[in-house]
Amino acid sequence: MSVKISIVKTFSSAHFLIGHEKCGRIHGHNWKVKVIVEGELEEHGWVIDFTILKNITDELLNKFDHKMLLPNSINYKDDGGNLNFTANSKKYSFPKEDCVIVPIGNVTCENLAYLLHNELKEILKNFKNIRGLEVMVNERDEQGAAFSGW
Repeated sequence: MSVKISIVKTFSSAHFLIGHEKCGRIHGHNWKVKVIVEGELEEHGWVIDFTILKNITDELLNKFDHKMLLPNSINYKDDGGNLNFTANSKKYSFPKEDCVIVPIGNVTCENLAYLLHNELKEILKNFKNIRGLEVMVNERDEQGAAFSGW
C-alpha cells in the first residue's frame, strides 16, 4: 500500500532576483517548505518517522535561515570578510558570514524547490520503501512552486 505523508518547515531569508525590476531589489520572505514523501508502509506502520523527516529537512534549511541567499551565477570578490559584487546594475557588499551562495542561477521558488528536492532525494534514497518525493517552496501562502519525482 502506497501512502503519502507530509511535513511543513519554515525559514526566513533575504534575496533578490536577477533581471527583475521590482524583485531585483533586496527583500525577504518567511519561506514555507512542504515536503511530501510517498512510499510503502514499513514494519512500524509508517513511511518514514516524522521526526526523522523533520530533522533531515531542518538540517538542509538551517543553512538558509536568516541569511542573504545569493545565486552562484554572479562573480563574487571575497575581500576576506565581505562578498563584493554587482547585480542588476548595483554594487553590493555583504558580510560573508551572513550569506549563502546557493548553487542555482537565480534564487526563485522554482529553483529552490528543485535544489531541495535533489538534496532530499539523495538522503531519502537510503530508505528502500520510499517511492516518491515532492518539495513545494512558497514565498507567500498564496504563491510558490513545486518539484516532484523520484
